[in-house]
Amino acid sequence: MCNKLPVIGKGAFTTAYRFNDRQVLLKSEDLVKLAMAQGMFPNSKLFPEIDFLNSIKYKDYDYIMNYEPDLKSRVVIPKLNPYYQNMYRQLKKLENSFHGKKDFEKNVDKLKGIKTYHKNALKSAFAGIMNFEEDTDIRFEISPRNVSTKNGRLILNDCFFLFSAMLEKLGR
Repeated sequence: MCNKLPVIGKGAFTTAYRFNDRQVLLKSEDLVKLAMAQGMFPNSKLFPEIDFLNSIKYKDYDYIMNYEPDLKSRVVIPKLNPYYQNMYRQLKKLENSFHGKKDFEKNVDKLKGIKTYHKNALKSAFAGIMNFEEDTDIRFEISPRNVSTKNGRLILNDCFFLFSAMLEKLGR
């Protein structure tokens, strides 16, 4: 079944298929996606809503999420309003700049011009992933392939990952 829908994105752990004008189906072995689908991420527009796909007809897929028209776009900053442009640039500095939950939270708290509820959403997402892995294994990468935009807002589709899983996937 997976090969009948058009592929719109592929990463190390997830392949996204265009289901219809409004939805994407995901085939994934990513524990972060599992955390999102199990409701371990905060209810925030900063993250996409991902749900389990419980359909016999589409049993080859794991999750369903909303399709954002610019999901595949690699140009991010010009599509964001000034607040989210600032957020994107500052989150870029978080890449490889922390070791563990306390360090991540300290770095998030230092973000300038970012609303408290967005900082709390990032910290809550990190804590949700800790249900599956040690905090020192969780990494953050924000790049155009990991985000989308909607009405000038930034959406973090796939910015957290597990370092040990990546190493395992690479055979190291």
